[in-house]
Amino acid sequence: MRPRRPATLRTRLLLGLLLVAVAVIVAFDVATVAALRESQTRRIDGILDQVAATHEGRATELVHAADGRQPPPMLPGVAPNDYYLVVATSDRGTVRIGAPPEVSPRLPADLGELARSGDIRTVPGTDGAAAFRLRAVATEAGTLVIAVNLRSVTDAIHKLQAILAVATIMAMAVLAAGGLAVVRRGLRPLEAMASQADRITAGDLTRPVAPQTPDTEVGRLGRALNRMLTRIHASVREQQVGQERMRRFFADASHELRTPLTSLRANAELYEQGALASRPQVDEAMRRIRVSAQRMSTLVDDMLRLARLDQEPRARTDTVDLSALLADSLRDGCTTDPDRSWAGEIQPGLTVHGDQDLLRRAVDNLLANIRTHTPTGTTGTLTARRDGADEVVIEVGDDGPGVPGHELPRLFDRFHRVDGHHTGTGSGLGLAIVAEVAAGHGGGATAVAATPRGLRIRLTLPIGAGTSTGRRTSSDDRARPSPSEIERTSAMTMVAFRGLTKRFGQTTAVEDLTFDVPPGRVTGFLGPNGAGKTTTLRMLLGLVHPTDGEALIDGRRYADLTAPRRTVGAVLDSTGFHPGRRGRDEIRVHAAVTGVPDARVDEVLDQVGLTADADRRVGGYSLGMRQRLSLAAALLGDPRILILDEPANGLDPEGMAWLRDLLRELADAGRTILISSHVLSEVAQIADHAVIINHGRLRFAGPLAALGEGLVSVRTSDTDAARRLRRTLAERGIDASATGTATLQVRGATAEDIGRVAVDERIVLAALTETSTSLEATFLDLTRTDPTTPTGAR
Repeated sequence: MRPRRPATLRTRLLLGLLLVAVAVIVAFDVATVAALRESQTRRIDGILDQVAATHEGRATELVHAADGRQPPPMLPGVAPNDYYLVVATSDRGTVRIGAPPEVSPRLPADLGELARSGDIRTVPGTDGAAAFRLRAVATEAGTLVIAVNLRSVTDAIHKLQAILAVATIMAMAVLAAGGLAVVRRGLRPLEAMASQADRITAGDLTRPVAPQTPDTEVGRLGRALNRMLTRIHASVREQQVGQERMRRFFADASHELRTPLTSLRANAELYEQGALASRPQVDEAMRRIRVSAQRMSTLVDDMLRLARLDQEPRARTDTVDLSALLADSLRDGCTTDPDRSWAGEIQPGLTVHGDQDLLRRAVDNLLANIRTHTPTGTTGTLTARRDGADEVVIEVGDDGPGVPGHELPRLFDRFHRVDGHHTGTGSGLGLAIVAEVAAGHGGGATAVAATPRGLRIRLTLPIGAGTSTGRRTSSDDRARPSPSEIERTSAMTMVAFRGLTKRFGQTTAVEDLTFDVPPGRVTGFLGPNGAGKTTTLRMLLGLVHPTDGEALIDGRRYADLTAPRRTVGAVLDSTGFHPGRRGRDEIRVHAAVTGVPDARVDEVLDQVGLTADADRRVGGYSLGMRQRLSLAAALLGDPRILILDEPANGLDPEGMAWLRDLLRELADAGRTILISSHVLSEVAQIADHAVIINHGRLRFAGPLAALGEGLVSVRTSDTDAARRLRRTLAERGIDASATGTATLQVRGATAEDIGRVAVDERIVLAALTETSTSLEATFLDLTRTDPTTPTGAR
């Protein structure tokens, strides 16, 4: 037995429409019939009440009329054969008034009680089919009984029911035809999309669906299908390209490996056949075997490295001293190849975020490319400089024979060689590895012809982690970064707080703190006294265990760092020194703990300006000098991260200027600086990023310049409009707070931006006013407001 096929969507919609229509029409018919019956019944009851009131005192006259002396009364609006009028005497006899009707009502047994109650009752007729409305009235001559046959009412209702039945059938037929046409027309785009989807299922990914009405549900479904189809097509195309690339790679690799394998086999066969009679011949064969094996080993290593780069293109995000790396590579190149002249011009202090091993391999490959493909006596150059604020440019060139212009775009292809122009027997993978490493770091590699001859390869690397970096501003240039720059900055953050919470008994010192500290910047950690700053820093350094959340350094807790004092330098308290110990000896103790040589002691003392006072006892130091000594201890391990709690305490104006210059220099070198303070003016002169907390909660996190941005006051038409505008602005990353039932205060957006959002959402604005505020006023406002409502960029 075949399973039943499920009904189509068209059938289900039509049946549903008809069922609803039938229910509505039937309900209407029933209500109409009931209303007619009720209306006619009330009409007859009114006639009965009127006759009863008229003839209640004339029962004797009606009895005489029954004897033929007076004509019988007529009931208004009732046919003579449809009414019944009798007087029931006390001896239970009845006197009929007028001509007897064809059918009489059955008098109820409780006629007297009915007369006393004054009610009107429906009673059956003597034929068992008719029905009467009956009224009884007590009189001196007996009980006057007035009854009206409901035949006219029943006939009218039957006619109405027949009319309604015919009308219902006709309406259902019209509805069925019209509904079928409407449903078919409405589902026509969906059916066309289903047919196109069937073609897509069959493998045709080139023809998207074409929704006719893009603003309807079917149109939105079509757009969603097209977007999905585009992604599927791109994914399939990417897979095809990858498969083709892999096929070509294996073909090229097989071709490259064939030559050394052939050499190995030939020399081995010569040895087995005894063709190598003399010792020199054997030595030469062994040399060729060794060279071929080395070439095969190099090929396999390069192919494995490329395969790993293809599988994991994103490099690590360690901070790399690029200047030192380039200098080491150039020095090794000079030692390895003394037959060529080497020159370098490397800008000091260049740092990037990435994988140091891969970057070193890329630079070594560039230098090896010169050694392999240029004749003896060629001069090779290596230059490196910062290009603007966002990237480092490395150029490796030579004055060798160069490369034809049409070959330059293919230099970075795998296994590509320029025959007849370069000497040597490279694998053809060196520059391909360079290109993959650059791409994995978010940069690129290009080749151009050098002037007057030779080749120059340019490698660009962003100053950031992963594939991009944010813009780092100086103290004199604090332009607010774009949202994309803020996103990229978060990707390269080395210090992160995630839901950090600390409770001491019933007291909550820090609650749900989440923010990042970007590298290469000075970040001010601000808040009033008791805001929870020191507790937060102590949790970061593992001195206090959080109740919830975590504080991470390079994605790990402080306790999990392999060399914590070389990674993080911290100053939380400048009073922990032995007063009887000399300053130099105090730093030597810290150097022994850190694991650095004593020579580093004099370097840091000179860096903080304490060389002249290094042999004085710490007990005689001023508060400012102890601050400098604490900073010297923190700098011993040359850490990448510096955590300072209230570092300006005790410093005079000259000391403040010195501290600003030192921290700015450290930040420019790529280090992460986090300064805790409760005074905005102390940090405003040096910090380019700010985190503000109050009562342990985050109030602001973002560029310091954003604190001085203008505020926009918005007044909407009503409270609902204000709520919708605030919700929409929040979805777009714009902070808005309610200042009244229909007014908002917006930070981080211009009046034009807010107006554009209101137009897009069709929200009526009554007023839009732009104001400005100072850094200090904004800071005070943030630390005064309700701490349960975070403000600013998260």
